[in-house]
Amino acid sequence: MIQIQPVNEKHIRKYTRESLAENGEEIVEVLTKPLENNEEDPIKRRSIPKVLALIDSQKSANLLSSNLNQVDRHLRYEIIKALSKLRSNFPDLRFDKQSIEARSNVEATHFTQLLTMLYRQNKSLNSFLRSTSQNDERTSIRIKKAWNLLNGALEEKLNSTMMRIFLLLGLKHPSKDMSNAYQGIKSNESQLRANSVEFLENILDAKFKKVLIPIVETSTESILAYSTQAIFGVEIPSEKDCFAAILNGDDNWLKACLFYLLAALNKNEYYDRIVKLKDDPDPLLKETSQFYLNKIEHQ
Repeated sequence: MIQIQPVNEKHIRKYTRESLAENGEEIVEVLTKPLENNEEDPIKRRSIPKVLALIDSQKSANLLSSNLNQVDRHLRYEIIKALSKLRSNFPDLRFDKQSIEARSNVEATHFTQLLTMLYRQNKSLNSFLRSTSQNDERTSIRIKKAWNLLNGALEEKLNSTMMRIFLLLGLKHPSKDMSNAYQGIKSNESQLRANSVEFLENILDAKFKKVLIPIVETSTESILAYSTQAIFGVEIPSEKDCFAAILNGDDNWLKACLFYLLAALNKNEYYDRIVKLKDDPDPLLKETSQFYLNKIEHQ
């Protein structure tokens, strides 16, 4: 008796990518235009790097390197991952060091910005908790949950940004060494962290070392407990500036978390900005903006 196996979409996508990659450099030419065209379906564009990662061709590496600054952050991540796979699987390929260094600096700057935002939000939460009246415990709990949601999202972004930095470093230096250094930096063991920092100090060029070492040698907990400004020499943004940065950014998850917090805080000064998103094509933004608007309209 013939057994009919259920369709596994993941396997189908994998098979499709492998089939396309078998065309080699010919398919690289075909995929160039849709990868670079911002008007193309973003889901389709994000699948292209996964095909290019399978092709042992300098054209594949060049195409990915030239698109490291794509506006779509999900696409950028797929491109970085694809380059990392090419480096691991086809070590004879060359990678554009200038593009990689430029993207690494952008990611490091973004990491610092996220840290300052997280520092500000933790300070704001702690200040709120100290000033909250015990008579309004339900409101206090609701606001604390909303703030913790936003702070958790910022921490997630920090972790993903750090991972991208080390994937990029793995394109200039031995990828296995960078993977081990990354694991050491993420470790809770101080000695492993210290060993990774020392390793990075010995191999990184002076310019990038100045940017990265303060990030990796200080734990997030320490930074939040003391002064981010003292460590990185940057200004701590105001709460208003933090909120503006998220609203003006391209991260819809951060925006959604912010909408919940603004609703909990009854901050109506953002109404005109958020009302424009009530019919956004992203279901997450549409739902959370409506939540905020309903809360403000009925307060």
